[in-house]
Amino acid sequence: SLRDMWDRLVKPILQALGIDTNTRPVATALQDLPHIWWYPTGPLTFLPLHAAGPYDSKSEEGSVYDCVVSSYCISLRSLTNAWDKQSSSVPVENMLICTQSQEITVSGTKLHALPGTYVEGQIINKILHSSVPHVETSLLADLNLRTDEVLQRLESVQWLHLSCHGVQNVKVPMHSYFALASDAPLHLGAISKQHLPHADFAFLSA
Repeated sequence: SLRDMWDRLVKPILQALGIDTNTRPVATALQDLPHIWWYPTGPLTFLPLHAAGPYDSKSEEGSVYDCVVSSYCISLRSLTNAWDKQSSSVPVENMLICTQSQEITVSGTKLHALPGTYVEGQIINKILHSSVPHVETSLLADLNLRTDEVLQRLESVQWLHLSCHGVQNVKVPMHSYFALASDAPLHLGAISKQHLPHADFAFLSA
């Protein structure tokens, strides 16, 4: 449970870093909270560390949300790249939106259709064009999706939105994948090997 994860894992880490978790803090602006990068390995990669907390109205403890701003990294290289970017603020200029709404079979696994994902991609694309016209968006959907093309495009985009199935591999986490296209799965391991100098934000809607 989130409570057990808080008591046994997350709270001891925060306390070791000198972050007070004993008193439920008053609402604080995000920019005033410390920023922590979680780098879990093995089975820990499947735990929502950012969501741990007592969630008990009688408890005076806060949750992770009250104590820190959480981010995740998948390799030490991605962490150092993130640190380099924090030193120079670059406005968002491009975004890749990938949606898979059809029933597909990936690596022998049949995955049911997600009909709402295509509409989701269209809405996001429309909102961005109307509210932040300087951001260039690319929308790849259904039959237009090819895993190798997505990997190639990741090298030049800052933001990524994926609307598709995600399949976890508990034994080998880096073999977990996004089911974007039937030609090949998009493995986490393949993403971690890419040079992504512009990457800033990724969102999975599954």
